[in-house]
Amino acid sequence: MRRCLILPLLACLIQHGWAEEMPTSAKTRVDEPGACSALGGRWKTIRGESGCLVRGKKEGIWTSLANQPRRWIHSYRKGELDGPAHGFYSDCLPAYKGSYKKSQREGKWTDFHAKGVKGAEGNYETGKRKGVWQFFHREGPKIYQGPFVKDEAEGEFQ
Repeated sequence: MRRCLILPLLACLIQHGWAEEMPTSAKTRVDEPGACSALGGRWKTIRGESGCLVRGKKEGIWTSLANQPRRWIHSYRKGELDGPAHGFYSDCLPAYKGSYKKSQREGKWTDFHAKGVKGAEGNYETGKRKGVWQFFHREGPKIYQGPFVKDEAEGEFQ
C-alpha cells in the first residue's frame, strides 16, 4: 500500500529531474518499507499525508496521498521540515520547489503556474523573502522583479 502512494510522486520527481535532490537517508526511507521500523518508528497515514513517525515525530520523507489536488513530497527531521520540498499539481506538473531548515523556508524557491511555467523565483532566509525576486507571466516571460527585505517589498520593482 505504501509504495502505491509514493510511486506517483517519485515519477513526478524523476520526470522533472529532481529525484537526486532528495537526501540519501530520505530516499532509503521511501525505497525500503522496513527502514521506518528499523528506526523504531511506524508508518502512519494522517490527514491526507503518509510517512514515518519516530517517537511521535515525523522523520524522513512524508508525502501527500495520491488523491489530493496538489501533491507534495517533503523531508522531515525530528518532527520539523528539514531538506528538499517539492509540490506537484494532480497532472504531475511542478507547483513549487525549495527547501526547509527547521520548518522555515530557506534558500532558493521556485513557484510554478498551473501549467508548469515558472511563476516566481527568489530566496528565503529564515522563512522570509530576501533579495531580488522575479515574477513571471503564466505564458513564460518575466513581468517584473524587485528587492525584498525581511519578507517586505523594498525599493524599486522593474
